[in-house]
Amino acid sequence: MKFLQWTSLLSSWKGIAFSAVGLIIVTVLMQILIQFSQSKRSTPTKIVPAKPKNQGEPSGIPQDKQQ
Repeated sequence: MKFLQWTSLLSSWKGIAFSAVGLIIVTVLMQILIQFSQSKRSTPTKIVPAKPKNQGEPSGIPQDKQQ
């Protein structure tokens, strides 16, 4: 507050316009940074039950190789 009184920034239209433009730029930059920092929401993936590798074959030996 003392800075604004010391510079007389808000005492003229030029100073008010300069302050408003500065606030708008800061607001837009902050909004952009907030949007980039948010994580994307995604739908959870559906987990498909895994099929057993040997499909009922004993000890992992394929049936055509058994004697």
